[in-house]
Amino acid sequence: MKPTFLPLEATHAFSNLFLDYTSEKSTLSPFYQLAPRIENFAEAIKIKESFSALQRKTLVEVLQKQYEGIPNPPHTIIESLLEPKTFTVTTGHQLCLYTGQMYFIYKILTTIRLAEELKKQYPTYNFVPLFWLASEDHDFEEVNHFHLFGQKYTWESTQKGAVGKFETQELNVLFEKMQERMPEWEAIYLKAKNLSEATRKIVHSLFGQYNLICLDSDEAICKQVLQPIMRQDIFEQASYLPVNQTNEALAKLGYKTQVHPREINFFYLRNNFRERIVKTEAGYETTQGTYTFTKEALQEEIAKYPERFSPNVVLRPVYQELLLPNLAYIGGPGELAYWLQFKTMFETYKVPFPILFSRNFGLIIQKTIGKKLTKLGLPAKDLFQPEATLKERIIAQTTGEVLMLEQARQETETAFQSIAIQAEIWDKSLISSIDAEKHKTLKSIDNLEKRLRKAQENKAETELKQLAGVRDKLLPGGELQERYDNYLNFSLNNQSLLPTIYQTLDPFNKELYIWQEEN
Repeated sequence: MKPTFLPLEATHAFSNLFLDYTSEKSTLSPFYQLAPRIENFAEAIKIKESFSALQRKTLVEVLQKQYEGIPNPPHTIIESLLEPKTFTVTTGHQLCLYTGQMYFIYKILTTIRLAEELKKQYPTYNFVPLFWLASEDHDFEEVNHFHLFGQKYTWESTQKGAVGKFETQELNVLFEKMQERMPEWEAIYLKAKNLSEATRKIVHSLFGQYNLICLDSDEAICKQVLQPIMRQDIFEQASYLPVNQTNEALAKLGYKTQVHPREINFFYLRNNFRERIVKTEAGYETTQGTYTFTKEALQEEIAKYPERFSPNVVLRPVYQELLLPNLAYIGGPGELAYWLQFKTMFETYKVPFPILFSRNFGLIIQKTIGKKLTKLGLPAKDLFQPEATLKERIIAQTTGEVLMLEQARQETETAFQSIAIQAEIWDKSLISSIDAEKHKTLKSIDNLEKRLRKAQENKAETELKQLAGVRDKLLPGGELQERYDNYLNFSLNNQSLLPTIYQTLDPFNKELYIWQEEN
């Protein structure tokens, strides 16, 4: 499948903020450190060279522990992180069931390919692609489902708290309902102790061959590095002001901001429990009042049990950059938009700000759909035109005629205008009647146009149904395919899909990739 390309702005699916960032619009330069160009990674390496040997040792120990019991673990890649010339490029995502939507795959492949391109450019250094498991997330409804061959499959559960700790054995009920089965993945979910472990194993089964490693940062030893920021955020509200100031600056430029900081940007974690921490007159408590603390007690809790504190979306990026010898974060449009809100906060905490790198975007056209497009005479890129425009085009192609009654309307307007001029001379009282007759005639033309349009649509009924079906498959619900369909929709019938995408991706090409299966 040799790809063709479409400029992202032609899809009408991306915000101005994202498009302006990827085009390096100068007004956005105050909101990031280095532009996502390969030559800028030399500066990023210099900035991150101060990452300590002790931090590297901790990271390696955590990764080695998390990969115990996994077939073909990436020991060599993990151990390379002990070396001062080894750096990571990172993407992250929620623990989506069965990998969720297709862009999950694109994010990871972009990260892998970026690491490889950096190695070519800077051969004396090593670059490890890393996937950050968002195991502390609590939005279960966002990760508990996927769409496969037009069917939505949903994991129903009463479990609470951080989703990474959800037990996965109850998924057997869901698997029994599936028409298309994946025995290897089912076994992983049913044998894993929790969703975090299962996701790591599935991601490793897909991408381990490309030297990707996964990290679950929900570990006590990892959280120790975050303790100073826990104190600053909780007791001094150190994140609140810089992020709000940045939000105001972005708003003045006409951009909408996605994330709004709270005075305290940490959750309190226990088994099956995750609630925000808020300040009260008496001290601190979780939002439902389940746990209460004096200031002294909360300080002691941070010192003894840092693993019980979970950063929200505002501080999760800071935690990531504290924990990793990281050069770049690879994200989608929404993620990069909120990362642009955080540079001043990073400066407040004296944490290096990574290069923000856009993931690749893709559309896969399977053989059956490709044949229909050919029959309709539509290149895939034209599907992003307005639906009304495409219908006009199909009708014209099918009937051989373009319905144009605008000339009749103009001629009617001209004729009645001439009559009105005569009335001005001979009998002005007729002007209102003339105007009424004009509107009646124009309305008759409108009604005739609708009837003619319906006749044309009836003649092109088959082709219009094909158009609607193709658009529904490639742009389900009007969304990009990658934001809806699951990876298995394409890979179950095309075992070479993953290596094909991997081989053709250029991480620096910021256009929509269109892969069409050959007939």
